[in-house]
Amino acid sequence: MSAGDGSNRFHLDGYCESLALLAEHLGSILPCCLFILDRNYTIIVANDRGKTLLSRASGLSETKGRLLAQRASVDRSLKEMILKTIDGGPAPGVQHIGIPDREGVTRYLVRLHPLTVESERLAALLVIDLHARELPSPDVLVRIFGYSVREAEFAAFFAAGLTLDEVSQAMQITLHTARIHLRRVFAKTGCIGQAQLARVLARVF
Repeated sequence: MSAGDGSNRFHLDGYCESLALLAEHLGSILPCCLFILDRNYTIIVANDRGKTLLSRASGLSETKGRLLAQRASVDRSLKEMILKTIDGGPAPGVQHIGIPDREGVTRYLVRLHPLTVESERLAALLVIDLHARELPSPDVLVRIFGYSVREAEFAAFFAAGLTLDEVSQAMQITLHTARIHLRRVFAKTGCIGQAQLARVLARVF
């Protein structure tokens, strides 16, 4: 893995070191991979989740320090979006693209954001595994919504796609207690139904 190593023309000092720390911090609280690329598609920074994803070579990989989508048509589209994100133009906004895995199933959502570091224009890529059932950080939910620790644990399981029965089993509580947690979580998020709550929590993560 050469992402972030000394072979890149950007050395991880100053702002780039801060970017590396930011990438790891985001990776610790958000279930996503983060890559920062230059206009040559060279990986300047990758968090640990990103490095793990590349090592699997399922959809995205690294060749000579450059990010590569393994399907040629997807790779062309991804590279076009990276350049568009870096070059700007008339309000390009956030770019999105789906990346299929080695079986051809769209597995990853990539969001591209423009980034400028010491006058260098870069692209930040957030890669989300659409099939993952990772638990979001309860600590984040406590800070955002004012949940109790148990409410945050409940919401984290719920956000990961578990049903009410599955959450009650995972938390080793009765279904009645799970419903009480659900009502309190509804009240603190201003939601009136489970589908709305799932959408709100998905936007957080």
